[in-house]
Amino acid sequence: MISLSNGTAAQAASQSDLLLTGSLVSVELQSNVGQGSVHVYLLPAGTGSGNETSLAHDVVDASGRFSFDVGAEKAASAQPPNSMGWQNFIVFAALSGDRFSVQYISRRHEAGRWVTPDRKPAAESPTTLSVSHEAIGARPGTRHARLMGDLLKQQAPSELTDEVTLTSAPTEIYRNTMTRVGRVEASPNTKASFSYGKTSDSSIEVGVKGEAEHQWKASGTHHVGTSAGSEVTYVLQAITPRPKFGGHAAHIMAGFDYGDFFKCVSGWYCWSERSAIAWTGALQGKSDDWHGCNWNDPCAPYTVCYDPAHTYTATKTQGQNKRYTGAAEIGNATTGMFTASATSGWSENVKIIWEYDRTLPGALGYQWCLYGENGWWTDAEEIYLQLAR
Repeated sequence: MISLSNGTAAQAASQSDLLLTGSLVSVELQSNVGQGSVHVYLLPAGTGSGNETSLAHDVVDASGRFSFDVGAEKAASAQPPNSMGWQNFIVFAALSGDRFSVQYISRRHEAGRWVTPDRKPAAESPTTLSVSHEAIGARPGTRHARLMGDLLKQQAPSELTDEVTLTSAPTEIYRNTMTRVGRVEASPNTKASFSYGKTSDSSIEVGVKGEAEHQWKASGTHHVGTSAGSEVTYVLQAITPRPKFGGHAAHIMAGFDYGDFFKCVSGWYCWSERSAIAWTGALQGKSDDWHGCNWNDPCAPYTVCYDPAHTYTATKTQGQNKRYTGAAEIGNATTGMFTASATSGWSENVKIIWEYDRTLPGALGYQWCLYGENGWWTDAEEIYLQLAR
């Protein structure tokens, strides 16, 4: 069941079906706008080709707020979730005939409610839709566009469903673009293995560009949950000691296919989208400076040390996600470049194993220690490794 709500209905929306709540904001006025319409579309899973599904439409209340309830069964029947249970949506807002905004969001229905990629309930993660003349816009000055904008504002929500449609078809594909999904460290005489499991689990920023714009801008994220059939592993072998028992480190880069799409609402509100299509199954390392940790660092309270007198394998079996800025450079000289951030590291599909050499350096009284950046290493965003005495 889809229920449309505005006004104070956000407070009454059921936790189980609340997909999205937020506000429509004018960049020029720097305040909420009490007019305009908001529309939610469900993107096809997989390669991104196909038609978006129109889910819900509403006008904002006098304070510019909106809220949408969408049942999980209804969403799944419209477009099945990806292999990790995630679904991607477009949120489109029209303020007037020449001003509109698009935002990409991902949701998964778990534990009886919709959650965001950082595992927060949708009710606790309101979305702000900013509309500006300088933002994405459809042919300013076009009379038809202005009339359509007025029509969108004046019609009842039930009448908007058939008025607004979207289609997807990639106009350009960027194959196997390496994207940062993690980081791993290895101290001297230690082997660290980073495994990105059978199904990818990353949320990657979406780039958007209006018809009159030249630069790509980030506008939300797209969750990629493509199955590669088997687990892939990158191994970092640290043999040569660095000064003061320093180690080696590597960024973990996974290959993704990205695509450009041209999208329109009602044939008049048009923009270009650049988003991740699928994980290719490729995984490689990119050398990085070793960080380590010491007793004066913020990670010091979250320390677990292991006796090197025994061969020990430690597996990170659960974890928070980590957001990596500048994770991927997507595009070319003709279509323009877009720098996307990516959030990765959920426990379903990330595994890190450290194997310690039992012969070193136990005789000197040293131990191998794992440090969590912001918690115990099993559930920290990032993990550091160092010798300690």
